[in-house]
Amino acid sequence: MQRCQQGTFGELSNIDMNRVNITELGEGCVNGSGSLHRLSVSNSHLGVIGQRGICGNIDTVAISNTSVSVLESNGLQLRTTKLGIQSSHFNSVMTRGLNVLADEVFLREMAVNTLHWRGLKSLKVSEEGKGRTSFRIMNLTVEHAANGSLALDVDPGVLQLVRLSVGVPEPPVCPVDRWVRQLTDTRETAPLGLTEQRMQALLQRDWLCRESRSTTPAATGAEDGGGGSVEREDPIASPVTERTDDFSMDYRLTIVVIVALVFVFIIVALIAILIARSKQSSDEAKSSRRAIESRDGTPEPFMDQSLSSVVTDSVVRRKRGRRGVAGRRGVRVN
Repeated sequence: MQRCQQGTFGELSNIDMNRVNITELGEGCVNGSGSLHRLSVSNSHLGVIGQRGICGNIDTVAISNTSVSVLESNGLQLRTTKLGIQSSHFNSVMTRGLNVLADEVFLREMAVNTLHWRGLKSLKVSEEGKGRTSFRIMNLTVEHAANGSLALDVDPGVLQLVRLSVGVPEPPVCPVDRWVRQLTDTRETAPLGLTEQRMQALLQRDWLCRESRSTTPAATGAEDGGGGSVEREDPIASPVTERTDDFSMDYRLTIVVIVALVFVFIIVALIAILIARSKQSSDEAKSSRRAIESRDGTPEPFMDQSLSSVVTDSVVRRKRGRRGVAGRRGVRVN
């Protein structure tokens, strides 16, 4: 279908778009001012959703596995009980593109290539029946986020923000809380609210804002006397990054010392085990040799020496005695 305009779908209570391709949704293409109670769009491609392309009072609006080229201002202008956008991609969401008042808002696996200023500002939950109102963002990915594009008008007690991914601008805005202030239209002097603090925690990265010099647009946009851009040191970012680098260095040194101590302990333990085993083997060898000698009746070495000495002395005395007798026998007495 090339173009959808008011009255295209007639008076229906339910509209289920599955595997459809509409190039342009003009004003009133899907109008809930009549008997329409439910709109479901799945596995489809919607080109340009013009102003009030989907509008009126519709109880349930569900968009899943669908791509949208451009969501113009007030493209979705709805009063609904439940709005669910799941596993869908929007190439461009203009200011006030989602102008929706709902009891429940559920965004899961929603990706936006370019989110313009206050593109989500008009997405709100009703203040009536607070016991069942909820605003859940389970996974929102924005590749190019303009300043003020993530400003939300939602009570922090109702908002559930689980995962948020935003493309880092070039050059990055540091420190991260300054970046969050730009994304949410928060003044530099105002404290961050609970919603902004949650965003800061989700957008923080270990590698982000670790340079000692600022790379904010305000700093890089300044010009020197020669007309070229200069990079000025950021008085806020520098101490933060220096403390981070010092902490990282101390942490690495601590890890190295611990590993070295463990290595030395292992070496000492191995040496002690080898010495103990060597001594044990020597004692076992001596015990085995003594057991064998006792079983065979072989005298100990020191016993051999003593017996040999006794036998030798006895033989010597006998020989000397014989020589004395022979000498006496050979003497003649006149």
